Amino acid sequence: MLHFVSIDALGLALDGDKTTTGARCISSLPVNQDTGRGMVRVGDNTTPCPLCKIPGTVVTGTPDFIIDGAWAAIHDSEVKCGCPAGSNRIIVPLSDAGAVTQNTVRPTGHSSFSRQPDEPPVTSPPSFTPPLSTPSESDSPAPQDVTLTIGLFFDGTGNNAVNTENMIKACTARHFDYTSAEAEVIMARCAREEFGVSGTGAGSYIGYYTNVHWLHTLYQTDLLPDSTAAQASLYIDGIGTEAGKPDSLIGQSLGIADTGVIAKTDKAVA
Repeated sequence: MLHFVSIDALGLALDGDKTTTGARCISSLPVNQDTGRGMVRVGDNTTPCPLCKIPGTVVTGTPDFIIDGAWAAIHDSEVKCGCPAGSNRIIVPLSDAGAVTQNTVRPTGHSSFSRQPDEPPVTSPPSFTPPLSTPSESDSPAPQDVTLTIGLFFDGTGNNAVNTENMIKACTARHFDYTSAEAEVIMARCAREEFGVSGTGAGSYIGYYTNVHWLHTLYQTDLLPDSTAAQASLYIDGIGTEAGKPDSLIGQSLGIADTGVIAKTDKAVA
């Protein structure tokens, strides 16, 4: 049975958890008997990102839970791939199986865990036996409600931030002059030579970032640890486009097929 592991009210990332771009975490640790899956740490990888097609690496975690010298990855830990920085983050889903805290997770195999040490027990003098008392309901902490807000940023038809970023990097590396009056011709040539796309298939490559992309980068996801609200953001490329592939005229014109409206909404909820 899979468990939701709480690290200071944030979920501990486990093998197979998804990221905001649709990739899945790959734990380098063996299956743990308490979590049912291997735990993910900083330095672990993910499957290839569906947007940029590049495998990701977990780059942030929590110093409150250390596994074999590496910080444990938690909900909203950043994953570095070919997408814009901060756009690919781990999503730890809540589980109906109940919560397991970092104090109850036991090591499996060769893994070692570092936690804050428990306070030593207080012993009573031999001649005194403290009276037994039954804890009241008021002594139990009340459940805390958490409000999760997910920002979905659907780019416009024919727009793709990943293709735009890759195009800018390629043209910059070749020292093309963007101030030239022939900039459009130069960019079309760069798209053809570097990515093998041209004509109607190169629209998302020769454009620039849209307001949707900028709003996605500005969406606040780093909230205070004691906050009762959590936010996550997900960028969906525009209709008729796919990262690293030629634009689809059918998708842009009719909103159907693999890059159409339904495909984009399916991608958002996957």
